[in-house]
Amino acid sequence: MTRLLSLCTAGILFILLGLTAQSQEIKHKDYKWEDAPRYTVPELKEDPSEVIIKDKLSLEFIFLDNIFYEFELSHTITYIANETGVESNNKIYINGGQSDQTEFYRARVIKPNGDITVLDENDIKEGVDEQSKRKYQYFALEGLGVGCFVELVSLIRRPGLDSGSRLSFQSSIKRKNLDFELIASPHLIFDFLSVNGLPEMERDTTMADKNRWSFSVDEMPIFKAEELSHLGASVQYLIYKLKSNTVSGNFDLYSYGEAAKYYYSYIYENVDKADLKAISGLIKASGISKTMTDREKIATFENYMKTNYVIVPYAPQEYKKISFIKEKKISDKASYVRLYANVLQKLEIEHQVFLTCDRTLNKFEKKFESYNFLVSTFIYLVDEDTYLAPGNPEFRLGFIPWENTENYGLFIKPLNIGKITTGLGKIKWIKGTTSEQSQHNHKIRIDMTKDALEPTIFFEIELAGHSGGSIQIDYKFLSDEDRKRVDDNFIKMITEERNAESIVVENGVPELFGIKPLVIKTSITTSSYTEKAGPKIILKIGDMIGPQIEMYEENEREQKIENGFNRSYIRSFEIELPAEYEVSNLESINFDVTTEDKSAFFKSAYTLEGGKLYITVEERYDRIVYEVSEFEQIRDVMNAAANFNKVKLYFNKKG
Repeated sequence: MTRLLSLCTAGILFILLGLTAQSQEIKHKDYKWEDAPRYTVPELKEDPSEVIIKDKLSLEFIFLDNIFYEFELSHTITYIANETGVESNNKIYINGGQSDQTEFYRARVIKPNGDITVLDENDIKEGVDEQSKRKYQYFALEGLGVGCFVELVSLIRRPGLDSGSRLSFQSSIKRKNLDFELIASPHLIFDFLSVNGLPEMERDTTMADKNRWSFSVDEMPIFKAEELSHLGASVQYLIYKLKSNTVSGNFDLYSYGEAAKYYYSYIYENVDKADLKAISGLIKASGISKTMTDREKIATFENYMKTNYVIVPYAPQEYKKISFIKEKKISDKASYVRLYANVLQKLEIEHQVFLTCDRTLNKFEKKFESYNFLVSTFIYLVDEDTYLAPGNPEFRLGFIPWENTENYGLFIKPLNIGKITTGLGKIKWIKGTTSEQSQHNHKIRIDMTKDALEPTIFFEIELAGHSGGSIQIDYKFLSDEDRKRVDDNFIKMITEERNAESIVVENGVPELFGIKPLVIKTSITTSSYTEKAGPKIILKIGDMIGPQIEMYEENEREQKIENGFNRSYIRSFEIELPAEYEVSNLESINFDVTTEDKSAFFKSAYTLEGGKLYITVEERYDRIVYEVSEFEQIRDVMNAAANFNKVKLYFNKKG
């Protein structure tokens, strides 16, 4: 079981609770495992490395001395089936947040002969990650072998604030006897959402002094990863939140409406004279002029900020003030969203701040109002009908991370009530970019007139939008050494040959991102794309578009197909043919594979004019999600590209 806790801005949380209650007893404070364990070896199908034969998780939200806590009890028993399982379990890492306190943590290994090795808190070791230098804790299970059972029991205490949490119950490891329960003080009501087939939570009506909800599963299906699906959003998981407190009278805790009010206040209020002066100074420094269109103003300001200011994941409180940011040129993502929004307000450009989540992990729920969907913050530009990502230096106007598109979000606009202005939230769809905005194109000219076996090939690659990643943004600022490394990678993307001519890169500046593509040009004289077969010459034309994904499913497809972003690939070939040869298999060039709704296709065709052969190959994806029933259609399109890789043109001597 994995746990993901996401809290919206901390200022909302405790205000809404109004918590008061008497202390209570913890249900599992004296929890114990069996004194004389006799566990049955599970049936081993599909050669697993390990099988979890018991997986119990209990969350209890109660008051101790008028302080609200969450207690997490975890009890797992894992059977070790082979050496891979031994390697995976000989170190048991102890996960915990900074505010977690361990009530008890115990581990034991039960060997096939019945010998038992027990470890407790005194046996916990500490290590340091070499890369991050962060400390971590673990149990070292020495002597662990195939056929052993590993048993873990722990009780963790942490602050009990719950605006929205997620628990995943499915993975690549088989789980049997899975039990989950959530227990709370009698005046606290929780709400639950089961996703992807997870059983619904059921309320226990037999407990008089506490509220309890639970579900049980005899055997949780193994999650099998599939191409073009996202693990986090596809597994069975549970989202839960505290919904109401009957003592304080708060019956709609952690609603989107309350979040909109709070976030509007955070963005636009408490902007003092120093901040207003800083905003005017930033507008002037960015080079914005009155003659510019709104779009030009936004693009100019964004490019200035992202070129001259540093964005860090987290910043101390004093770094969040607008006047401080202007002076020190550094802050975190949320603070830059606040700064941009106030600049747009000063420029009288209509906009809405919105919050959403990563759709590869969670699909934003419209009706189940949980703050763990309010993770990432962006700006919607109303008149431009596009988006802005102030906290993402790798994007420019019109582009935000694709993981945050094709999903819903909470959009916040001002609401005037008399002399008071507050935030009004509305759930709206966040559209993705079009296939025209993210292109990966090839223009290839092949001169076979001088030497048909070792032709000169001119490559021109265009990368636009998401297809180009952040390289167009960064290229201008690279050191000579880093630029050489990037240029070498560009050549590798085109050809494995090492005798390519020097590379030419055009439009490698951030202000052209989303406007003009990054262009890479090079040429090479090579025999790597040709073969001699008796009197024939073979030109491996398909290899020139680079390796393509092949999708061949041995098992029946279980999950929806989900692309990252809409995209297109246009490859054009101009081949100057050798005068003494002719192509014998031109029809092998022709492909026409299209989904029924025409949202995706792979098409190629040719024309022969004089001494030149022109080939156009177009591949396009204009839809993100395909149902399981449509899998074969989208697979056929992708496999068509892979099949084009195999196309070879045969040149025969004339006459």
